Formats: sequence, structure tokens, C-alpha cells
Amino acid sequence: MKKYIYKNRGSALVTVLVVMMIMMVLGVSILRVSVSENTFAKHNEEQLQAYYVARSGAQAIAEYMIQDGNDDADDLIDAGFSAPNSQIGNGEFRVSVDEDATTGAIVITSEGTFNGKKDIVKIQLEESLGGLFDFAILAKNIISNDGNGNGATITGGEIASITDEIDLNDKVVYEEGHTSITDLPPIEEPASYDGDLSDYTYSGKEKYGYLINVNAGEELILYASSVKLGNDNEKIMITGGGEVHLYVDGVVELKGSITADGSKLYIYAMGTDAFSMAGSGLTFTNVGIYAPLRLVDYNNSTGNDPSKVLDGIIIAKDVMIHNYTTIVYNGSMDGFNIDTSGVGVRYTGYKWIN
Repeated sequence: MKKYIYKNRGSALVTVLVVMMIMMVLGVSILRVSVSENTFAKHNEEQLQAYYVARSGAQAIAEYMIQDGNDDADDLIDAGFSAPNSQIGNGEFRVSVDEDATTGAIVITSEGTFNGKKDIVKIQLEESLGGLFDFAILAKNIISNDGNGNGATITGGEIASITDEIDLNDKVVYEEGHTSITDLPPIEEPASYDGDLSDYTYSGKEKYGYLINVNAGEELILYASSVKLGNDNEKIMITGGGEVHLYVDGVVELKGSITADGSKLYIYAMGTDAFSMAGSGLTFTNVGIYAPLRLVDYNNSTGNDPSKVLDGIIIAKDVMIHNYTTIVYNGSMDGFNIDTSGVGVRYTGYKWIN
């Protein structure tokens, strides 16, 4: 037995030496792996920091745009990337806010940088329900017809009531929308006017009324104690391609047409007097009506003539429609001089899209 052990002493030593060499090699490998993992971990940590910096930047801009009641944040849209901002830890971010040309969605892109590592994230803002000028008809309270709304049609835009009081029979063709607006803002009367509507009195062959010319890119601010067009020979005609903003204190009674081809007429009906548009085959082209304290009564029997319509928008406390009344809205009558801050939130939230 002793002899056997003696003869195997050399092989045991060799085994120990081999194991020691393996352990040495393995130790170097483990050290290399450890150093590599530390480097990788550091790289990952810096990349992760860049990601969180980008997220923080995007989130900060999204929250600002959601809480912005004055629509100042709209100036950021399509303005390109901002200058780098270094207010988040040791990193910095830059953002751009863009409107998708196809969907109209507002997307915030934020690029975060930390120790030379970069990451990009995107947020899409979620818009609130329709705003003040997004509907063919918007009423604070009731939109109704008198049971004789045969064939009345509202096209090119939805109708909405702030209090959800739409009472139209099944003979009226329309699409119902909804709004997050809580009230109609008041009319703020201008400090001064460019003139009185009576300054533009016109009388011609078989036609009379008012003829107003205002150049494209310009606006004219006028006052009227009341507006009465007695029949369809009495008209308001606006030419030149500009805008007329007409503030009316008293009764508005329109039995004649308003033509503003290429131009726009915005009527601000102050107070609580009557506002009626009543006739047969009347045409109201590019007309916006804002009457937050009035009932607007629209009774225009068109006889199914597609040209005899109100091409514009009605915003009022209450709206009553009759007969073959047709309203066409293309979304262009949004130039009212009305302070919309605080009437509703344009953006209600956001979602991460990458």
C-alpha cells in the first residue's frame, strides 16, 4: 500500500499544478468579465439616464401644454427643436413639437443626453372634445326645432350643447358632437370702433342695404345699435377679402341676405335682445354669429336650393331652427375676437408612442 502511494506522489503534484494553472487562467478571465460587465453596466446606466432625461423633458412640455389656458404653447408647434436644457440632473434635453400632416396629431419628440449617450422618446397629446369654434352650431343650452324642421340639414360640422340639451326631431339631419367647454365667454366691447354700420349704407337698382369693402389681411371693427334687413332686396355685402367685426347692441332682424364671398363677417350680438334670421331662400355666406346671451332663431325656407344656406357658424345661448334651413360649416370661421382662455382645456392628456 505504501508503495502505491509513493509511486503516485508525482501525479498528485502535477494535478495540483494543473488545477492551480486553471484557476489562474480562470481568475484572469473572471477579472476580464468583471471589468467588462462593469463597463457594460456603466454604459447601460448612462443610456438609461439619457432615456429618463428624455422622458422628463417630454413630460414637462406635455404638462405645460395641457395646463396652458391661453394657448401660448401653440407657438411651440412646428417651431423646430429647442435649445438644449440642462435643468434635469447632469443631463440635458431638447424637444420639438410637431403636428402630424396626415392625422393632425400633436407629437412631442424629446432627445435626452447624458455623458454623451442619447435617447429619444415621443409623446402624443390627447385633445379635448371640440372647442368654441369647432361646431356648425354651439349652444350653451338648447338646440331645438318647433316640430316643423322638415328637411333641416346641418352639414360639414357637428352641433353641440354645453348642457347636452339637443331636442331635434328625426326630420332634422345632423351629427351630434360634444364639447369640454363649460361656458360661453362674454363679449368684450372694443375700446374704439372704425365706424358705424350706417356709414356704409348703399342704395342701388332694386337693391339697398350696406356695402363694405375691406382689403385682404385687414379687419374693420364696426358698431350698430341694431341691424334690420327688411326683405331680400336689402342686403349686407362685403368685398375685398378682409374681415368685418360687427358689434350690435340691440335687435338683429335679418330678412335679407348677407354675402361675404372671399371676406368674412363676424357678428357679436351683445345683450339679450332678439336675434332672428327669417325669410325664404336667403343666403348667408361666410357669416359667424356670436350671441352668448341670446336665442338665435333661424328660419330660412330654402326649397332645397343648395345655394340658399348659412355658410358659417352659430354660437349662442339657445338656437331654434325651422323648415328647410341648411347650415354648412367648413371650419374656417374661427377668427372671432373672443378671449377663449379658461373656457375649456384643449389638451386633456398624453400617451407615450415609443
